Amino acid sequence: EMLNSRRVPSENLKTTPETLRSDDESNLVPQILGNEEIPIQKSVLRLVHEWGASGIDINMGCPVQRALKHNYGVSLMGDVDYAARVVEMTKKHSTVPVSVKLRAVGSEKSIPQLISFVEKLAEAGADWITLHPRTAEQKRRGQADWNQITKLKKAVKIPIIGNGDIQIVDDVLLMLQETSADKVMA
Repeated sequence: EMLNSRRVPSENLKTTPETLRSDDESNLVPQILGNEEIPIQKSVLRLVHEWGASGIDINMGCPVQRALKHNYGVSLMGDVDYAARVVEMTKKHSTVPVSVKLRAVGSEKSIPQLISFVEKLAEAGADWITLHPRTAEQKRRGQADWNQITKLKKAVKIPIIGNGDIQIVDDVLLMLQETSADKVMA
């Protein structure tokens, strides 16, 4: 589950359902929603030092109204400079890798815009990108456009994680083969 950076600083990480974990779980990368430095700083410090996060993932792909009304999630994709600042402020306070999960762009003609957006996030410090190749309007409906993963992977230097339409192991193997993604997220 996504963690709201405004709530994490005051939550009990041992009892909050979204942060429950057993002692034997490791290599977990929580996903945060946020756009303001102080809440992000406090959240990152708690998640890394108290909770044991191995990385921090910034959600720039959530299309639900709860996220949009605070200018979180996919709203951040509307302003590349603002999105890059969110990455910079997260990276500034993190001692672990920082990644970003994004949504697809609307059409094939928009892929250069997606590549430019990701390059700016990489310059700001993103260690990898996860691309869910459906538009915000699609939410989880329709078929994910794996071609956008392929094109992004070819165009940028940082690792690209593919996401979308992964239900069984065969889907993972097919995505890796078709897109050359570095990893797959289910």
